[in-house]
Amino acid sequence: MLGEMVVAKPRTGAFADYARMGIGPWAGFTLGWLYWYYYVIIIAVEAVAGAKILSVWVGLPLWLMAMLLMAVMTVTNLISVRWFGEFEFWFSGIKVAAIVSFIVLGLLWVLGLWPGDTSGLSNLVSHGGFAPNGVGAI
Repeated sequence: MLGEMVVAKPRTGAFADYARMGIGPWAGFTLGWLYWYYYVIIIAVEAVAGAKILSVWVGLPLWLMAMLLMAVMTVTNLISVRWFGEFEFWFSGIKVAAIVSFIVLGLLWVLGLWPGDTSGLSNLVSHGGFAPNGVGAI
């Protein structure tokens, strides 16, 4: 529906403006503030989660790491769109590389090729097979 509204009435603004046009002023006002509130909460939650992950490698207190992460993200957003895009590009590349490496490591373990580990899928066939008490138990 939002896509159809954008095609029918192209203009600058966010989805709150289209809600204002389609539903009424109260909807645009409410959506705008709910969007702002959502991102205020999400930024803090992501900063604390990132600080918790980084605290394993860095010996700083959790609150200080969260504050530093929020400062870095804020400065990145305020400098320029180009820097923000570059920042997002490299961090999404790191995420994709991590996902691919976890898939490869998981496949190595499942296929029994993990060094020093012979378990793999052997738990599915040991102790009476895949479903020792019948399919109904599944």
